[in-house]
Amino acid sequence: MKVIEAKAIISAADKSGGVFDAIARKLERLSGVAARASSRVAAAGNVAAAADRAASAHARVGGAAGLAAGRLAVGAAARVLAPAAVAYGGVQSVKRFADTDMALTRIGITADATDEQISKLNKSVRDLAFASGKSFDDVTKGLESLVAGGMDLPQAMPALPAIVKTAQAAGAEVADMANTTLALNQALGIATDKMQSSFDVLVTGGKAGKFELKDMARYMASIAPAAAAIGLKGEAGLKTIVAMMQTIRAGTGTSEEAAASLQNIFAKMESETTTGKFEKFGIDLRKEMDKARKSGRDLLTVFLELTEKATKGDLSKIPQLFTDMEFARGMRALMQYRDLMKEVTEKLDKSSGSAMKDFARVLDRPKVAVDRLSESFDRLKEAAGAALDAIGTSKGMDWIARKTEEAIEYRNKPEVERARVRAETDRRAGLEKEKAAVQEKIRLYESFGNNTDPSVMDRIKGHPGANIGKLLADLRLKLLAIEGAMSAASPEDLPPIMSEKEIEAVKAAQEELRKKSEADAAKQQQKNARPGTPLPQSDPRKARPWEGNILDLPPVKAELTGSAEVKGETTVKVEVELKPAPELVQAVASAKASAAKLQGMISANGAGSTGRSSPDAAPGGKGVAGNR
Repeated sequence: MKVIEAKAIISAADKSGGVFDAIARKLERLSGVAARASSRVAAAGNVAAAADRAASAHARVGGAAGLAAGRLAVGAAARVLAPAAVAYGGVQSVKRFADTDMALTRIGITADATDEQISKLNKSVRDLAFASGKSFDDVTKGLESLVAGGMDLPQAMPALPAIVKTAQAAGAEVADMANTTLALNQALGIATDKMQSSFDVLVTGGKAGKFELKDMARYMASIAPAAAAIGLKGEAGLKTIVAMMQTIRAGTGTSEEAAASLQNIFAKMESETTTGKFEKFGIDLRKEMDKARKSGRDLLTVFLELTEKATKGDLSKIPQLFTDMEFARGMRALMQYRDLMKEVTEKLDKSSGSAMKDFARVLDRPKVAVDRLSESFDRLKEAAGAALDAIGTSKGMDWIARKTEEAIEYRNKPEVERARVRAETDRRAGLEKEKAAVQEKIRLYESFGNNTDPSVMDRIKGHPGANIGKLLADLRLKLLAIEGAMSAASPEDLPPIMSEKEIEAVKAAQEELRKKSEADAAKQQQKNARPGTPLPQSDPRKARPWEGNILDLPPVKAELTGSAEVKGETTVKVEVELKPAPELVQAVASAKASAAKLQGMISANGAGSTGRSSPDAAPGGKGVAGNR
């Protein structure tokens, strides 16, 4: 037999009354808790017994029965795990929606976009991601790079489709292509709505040699500003840069070396060191370059012609002109592979539409189909998250989290405290149910209005008859009583009547009053005592435990115990402190003073004396007794 035991000890200072009423109510609640606990234990016992019987049957039968039991176990697990999986999916959907919304919001803030423009971004980016076979995150990173580079949304959005599709066609990163777009726009002056033609140049140039499109996308942001400094602009300047990249790459080991060499050529073409080296070969480099500028010639072409003139085509003299290793490496490649540079330039002139042709071919591949499917699923997940967020799922999950924390806190409470919490929960649940029933009946009666003579149909609907007004008033009073009971706090939940500071102040006042009383009593005794008579001393062994109590009375304690016959025990203990009224304190103090005064007078005149002459006292100490 399983027994649940619940005990409670209640202490209260009866300063406001109603303590024993609260005790009675608590006893009733605890009895109810014990009864419900007994029924739950019985139910748990029944379940355990059934499980034992099922286990025994499985051991006896085995085989198919074991398989059936396994299926039942799987089914039970599914019933538990399926809701968990749904909940997890919901959480992931809401999180995905929040992440995408925040990413686009930050982009909009950086671009100084309006709320309306930001709200339209999601659909535009999603549509482009699906059309290109790239992920939403890749497209978002590309747009973020454009905006971070200084573009606003009206500038960035027209260029974004060309960026994403070209990146897909060439296998380049969308963010790198976006940075290339910024370089072409800001350094070379190519408009964003004309960017597709420039990408055709890059795609064609990437196929013309070892310097691929992904390499161009990586290094163009560094090379374009240096190229613009020597006058390379627009799509024509871009073709020159691409042709030089492929030519230098043919004479270097890596694309990184080729990019570094090209940057050095652009930066050091007219440096002091380079000008001095050319003077040794009899060439005034500054004069020749100024002449080329005035005539509108391509400075790079002029520089290559002057290098050819100085070396007379002898590549071994390159180090004599260019002492910088990277500079010399790039110039040697340009001199050595002139035919390649011319060939690449001719291909670039026929590059129109090359990027989109490659893009169309890529879209037919299974990998893109899988990526599109993934993007569609991601879009569905985000949409589900948006829907869940719109109906308040985030708040619901927060509620679940808080309830879980409360459950953990409840499990860590002592058993007695848990019993109290369960009792209070059950009490409130019962009141809630009763309240709902009363409210429903009130609504029904109010729907009949002031009709005291109901028809047959009204009777069928629930009209109580002529006394509907009294019944309605009674119901409203009952509802008020229920609401009061729901808002009422149990004695242990009530706040303290006095604060700690106030209690300390009362104790200090009591101590001061005690000292004053002792001092006054000592003075009175000293005043009435005979000269030379020592003052009486208190015996600490006879000290009363309530010494310091103004009335010299012990505290009154009341103990109430009770038990409910529910396989448990309920014990309630109440300590009541009685405080005397100020008038009574003053009266007792006055009585004490009078008693002390009287005692002093008696002590001064001897035992039995009233302080007056006695007719029995004769002169010389002889009285009646002396004559006997």
